[in-house]
Amino acid sequence: MNLQKKQQGLSGLGWMLLILIVGGTATLGIRLIPHYVDFNTAAAILDGMSREQGLISKRTSDIEAMFKKRLKLNNIREFKLDERLTIKRASDRIIINLEYEVREPLVYNIHVLLTFKHNVQLRN
Repeated sequence: MNLQKKQQGLSGLGWMLLILIVGGTATLGIRLIPHYVDFNTAAAILDGMSREQGLISKRTSDIEAMFKKRLKLNNIREFKLDERLTIKRASDRIIINLEYEVREPLVYNIHVLLTFKHNVQLRN
């Protein structure tokens, strides 16, 4: 009797392709997720500040110091506020813009550019 065996599993090329896809996805995740976590934390801090009463009467430097302190409490240490945070005053509100770009190297000369923007208005 000549019984044909059914093929089981992946071929060598199939395994290499699977490892390439999983490895590439893991590399992207390891490199990019921390930037998204930092931005979402900073945006949540700004949203929390917008719900607080009495911030509009504070000086700009006090608001920046408060934001910086809250970043430090959330373990975001290397956040360049001078380049990323702008505070503009109007007659009845304060507009805080968090806007920046991060260039993350992936492999050799391939980089990914991430752009983050978040705006908050403080009112009485």
